[in-house]
Amino acid sequence: RDATARSDCKCFPRRMHGSVGRASKLPASVSAIRMSRTHRQVRSMPLLLCMLFCLANPLHACSATLYGDDMKGWSATFYDGDYDYAAFTAAGARDNEASSIRVDGYECIAVLFGDAGFGGWHATFKEGIYHFDAFLKSGAHNDAASAIRVGKGIGNSRPQCKDTPGWLDQYSHGCMAYEKDGHCAGGNVLHDWIKSSTFHDPHLHCCICGGGSTAGWKESGSTCQDTSGWLDPHGHGCDKYLSDGHCAGGYVLHEYIAKDRLNNPHQNCCVCGKQW
Repeated sequence: RDATARSDCKCFPRRMHGSVGRASKLPASVSAIRMSRTHRQVRSMPLLLCMLFCLANPLHACSATLYGDDMKGWSATFYDGDYDYAAFTAAGARDNEASSIRVDGYECIAVLFGDAGFGGWHATFKEGIYHFDAFLKSGAHNDAASAIRVGKGIGNSRPQCKDTPGWLDQYSHGCMAYEKDGHCAGGNVLHDWIKSSTFHDPHLHCCICGGGSTAGWKESGSTCQDTSGWLDPHGHGCDKYLSDGHCAGGYVLHEYIAKDRLNNPHQNCCVCGKQW
């Protein structure tokens, strides 16, 4: 039963199931719980109680710990989210001094970047422990990391991603609010109920939620062309949909626009989402 309980309690980072003495930082929500007590509870509780415990004591879904030496020296732990140079160093990491990494969490991934703004070389690490040799074989550069992203399945994150210009949900909240309020992190929606037209589909429009665009509709190199001669039933062309704020950056900003009764501007205008 112990093994089943441990494997089913996926709200606990893997390091909590090993030696209690090796456990590192915990979020504030569980900082008051003694590690030894928590460890005993997780080992013995049945699945239902485990689920209730997870709900009452939520932990971050993913974490990554960087080390200054081969799994030793200084360390800094990062949870779901994007950490540019400022956030990277604020979390305790030393710029251009990382040599190994540990990633915890089911289906979690960490992406290290050589430049402070998520540019330069990047290396992707799935769940596991990467000593110095494995760290280098994964594409990382020794003593050269300046930023990191952590999340579920974020893979090679899109450093050039841009949020849909002007996008807001029904409460006039933009993409930054979805990150700040903990609804999205690392290119993933953390609460499935957010992925809804009721909220104006943030997962399609916000980079932090997995949406946005890596190449704006007007950027150089775009091969998209508006459908020649296209007009809606009111005689309005694609330029009108841009100037009136119905479309921007390759996205429809108002759900009612993507309709047959308007001759499907999202299939005919690059600014509304036509692909080529």
